[in-house]
Amino acid sequence: MNDYEAGSLIIAIFTLMIALPLAWWLRRRRRDGFFLDVTPGEFPVFGMPVRRGRVSGTREWNGPVAVRFTPPDGLSPAVVGTLLDGRADVVDLSARLVDLAVKGHYRIVATPPGAAPNALSLATHPMDGVPPPTTPPSQRDYSLVVADPPPPFDGLGEFERQLLADLFRDGPVVRIKDLQADAGLTLRKAQIALYREVVNRGWYAAHPQSRAGRLGCLVIPVIGLGLLFLIAAVVNLRDGTAGPIGLTTPLALFVAAWMLLRALRGRIPRTAEGTAIRIQTLGFREYLTKAEASQIRFDEAAGLFSRYLPYAMVFGVADRWAETFGKVVAAAQLQGFAVPMDLPWLAFADGVSPLLDLANLVDVAIALDALTTPIEAIAGVSALGDIGATLGDFASSVSSSLDVGDGGGCFDAVGCDF
Repeated sequence: MNDYEAGSLIIAIFTLMIALPLAWWLRRRRRDGFFLDVTPGEFPVFGMPVRRGRVSGTREWNGPVAVRFTPPDGLSPAVVGTLLDGRADVVDLSARLVDLAVKGHYRIVATPPGAAPNALSLATHPMDGVPPPTTPPSQRDYSLVVADPPPPFDGLGEFERQLLADLFRDGPVVRIKDLQADAGLTLRKAQIALYREVVNRGWYAAHPQSRAGRLGCLVIPVIGLGLLFLIAAVVNLRDGTAGPIGLTTPLALFVAAWMLLRALRGRIPRTAEGTAIRIQTLGFREYLTKAEASQIRFDEAAGLFSRYLPYAMVFGVADRWAETFGKVVAAAQLQGFAVPMDLPWLAFADGVSPLLDLANLVDVAIALDALTTPIEAIAGVSALGDIGATLGDFASSVSSSLDVGDGGGCFDAVGCDF
């Protein structure tokens, strides 16, 4: 072993001695925080010493959660969805639009392609009893028609108020497809506001999608050095001045860069506060996922369905939620009760039928996939069974009006600026 080979081996060992503990430390720093000495999902009692730690074994809490029958206090579906996965995506924004409609700020109107809804009639006269729909959900247009008069803004956050102002700045009716005219700026601003809210609430220390930042940039010179040492090692190997041991330095540098990149993968970790709210949210998701028709009172079914539907959307269980209420309606009918399941926030125009008989909600996923298609459209509700296809198409309409791509450099997926 000559001096070059010995030096290469020493540099390789030294590189790995630094890279291994640094990668371990970075991976640990990417794990979510949580409160010690309190029940998971709870906050320390006022005056109690606050001890924090980091979850072990995984990046986020994956232990058991207690079922929760209501969403975390004061949190909208979009905020809940952004907290869960660290991304303000199409489903979260679609759920936010549906949630504002459920609260009475506007109606979601489905029309055949190219048909313009009549703002006054659709805002004041719900449609029912019309013939079955003739337009497939994915081919419909979707509009938001402002309520007249609008309900008070009590309980809305600043970003919801701004979203309503932006949506209807040009009049009482806005087509989802027309949001493309401003390059999706209205929805993009709503997306930025969601990221800002989860940070301002203290659930993330920084933008959730800021994966690596400046630390990610440090990997670039490591790779560069590896390439330089590789060229030198190949030249020496070809000339016979050094053997294969000369390749240990570039290999060690490449391994170190790979370990650092793996350690820097993923989102910014949640704080202990963020983990507590996430656990509460998972408990509520457990309820929506496993709720049985026998547990729901007939007289509260209609309001409960609409109120929690946006949350079911962000949890990906809207079809299960709709199916459960189909069973509630069927059970009520067998016992001689009438369950009014009309959806005042959803309207259909020009021969498109709501068909608000919810006894068959099994196809809700089809409708939901179709609401996610022009945000990537809300379509027809055939026996509340098509509300899934409706919501899916509505979200698709929203998606085509929004670029949800990440941005940034040096492995930093910022997603949007604050």
